[in-house]
Amino acid sequence: MTALIIIRWVLAILLGLFWLLCAVGNMGSIISAARRHGSTSLVLLFGGMAGMAAVLICPIPGIWVWLWLPALLDIGTIPAIVSMIFHGAFTKKAKKTISANSKD
Repeated sequence: MTALIIIRWVLAILLGLFWLLCAVGNMGSIISAARRHGSTSLVLLFGGMAGMAAVLICPIPGIWVWLWLPALLDIGTIPAIVSMIFHGAFTKKAKKTISANSKD
């Protein structure tokens, strides 16, 4: 095993562990925000990006096809983005409706 392969394995494992830590933390953050009817920040995206980097760095041939999996499994990445988009769209629509009705 060459030094480059060992470095790639070490980096992939470290990034994978960071992704796992972020995924667990993001789950708690999302649940907490839902309970207090608050919001979260885009810092939640770092976990999914670390997981995708781990998949790209991993020296297993053909593993890159699973690049989307860490972002999907980490609730702070793709599910949070979708939630923010829908929440923002519905909130803006509701505010426009309320302000239009209050002018009447």
